[in-house]
Amino acid sequence: MTKLYLGCDVGLTGAIALVNADGWFVLVEDMPTSARGNGRVKHEVDAAGLLHILRPVACDIRLALVERVGARPGQGVASMFSLGHSSGCVDGTLSALGVPHAAISPAKWKAQAGLPADKSLVLAAARRRWPDAPLTRAKDHGRAEALFLALAASWSGSPSGSHVGLEPSATPTQQRAASFR
Repeated sequence: MTKLYLGCDVGLTGAIALVNADGWFVLVEDMPTSARGNGRVKHEVDAAGLLHILRPVACDIRLALVERVGARPGQGVASMFSLGHSSGCVDGTLSALGVPHAAISPAKWKAQAGLPADKSLVLAAARRRWPDAPLTRAKDHGRAEALFLALAASWSGSPSGSHVGLEPSATPTQQRAASFR
């Protein structure tokens, strides 16, 4: 059985990526989206599309790291709701598939990986680290961040991986118990 690690850069311009235990890229794709309507936010994360991509490999994923999202000053209500919806779709899909996952702040995982906050510099680093990965577009920063999140998840399986600073999501058993309270 192959050990895979998943990285999720949540959001409409985000991505998902898988690396193996040696840190080699296996898959990287833009976050699947679908049309939402005519309001301010025209698209949303497509949970069924995400499920379609991950279901064939879900049993091989040892850990998924999901970038923690939160409100920032100056962001509108519609965009914050959209980001929360995206995060919920990713969390729900991973939970439904039984994939262990944890949230980590962008500042924390980037600092531990020795990466700058600037998305274009993270993309350049990913192009050097994974020259065969499909990272040719300027907008592939989401793919680059997902790859580094997956790499950070793979470190968690190593003896030195305890430094990753994970915040585990509730296990399915904990979720079921909480639903009865």
